[in-house]
Amino acid sequence: MKVNNIFSKVVLGACAVLTLGSCNDFLTIYPTDKTVAEDFWKKKEDVDQMVTGAYAAMIDYNVTERCIVWGALRSDELVKRNGLSNNTIDNVLAMNLLPSNGYNTWSGFYNVINRCNIVLNHAAGVMDEDPEFTQGDYDAVRGQMLALRSLCYFYLVRAFRDVPYTTQSYEDDDQQMQVAQMCPDSVLTFCIKDLKEAEKIV
Repeated sequence: MKVNNIFSKVVLGACAVLTLGSCNDFLTIYPTDKTVAEDFWKKKEDVDQMVTGAYAAMIDYNVTERCIVWGALRSDELVKRNGLSNNTIDNVLAMNLLPSNGYNTWSGFYNVINRCNIVLNHAAGVMDEDPEFTQGDYDAVRGQMLALRSLCYFYLVRAFRDVPYTTQSYEDDDQQMQVAQMCPDSVLTFCIKDLKEAEKIV
């Protein structure tokens, strides 16, 4: 009688564990308006979508405007129109580059860099998931992202000299995002190395 009682308790406990274990999948609710990470990086189209997003971020107004202000405007290629009243531009031309100046933010460029890093860190795995995404496709994507990332770092070094350099992708709010600044020679050396690799594979 005692053995039967112990046996029934063990069976009942095992059933409870199995039932509770299956609740996790049953109660997990995924958003219907977003793609979760587990469902992404499965198809060639996923990679193409992320590559397009990186280029879209590069041609965003906040990035292209800074390319012009940091480059052509500070040289003799552009001249400010006499009737244009813009204190921010006046400060840039007078070399009064205060932290409060809106043109001194580099967030748009690091957005592009992070998008490139995300593609570079995940695209190779798609070859195992989708036979349509070939080695040639991956090489073309890798070359483009290396070149685009190098272009962003070039603009940053030209404008700010010492800048943070990272090839890590930031995809989680819990990740540590503080990266030390690096001297321009080191940043540009990495960029040249990436461009030489991109030249070989594209």
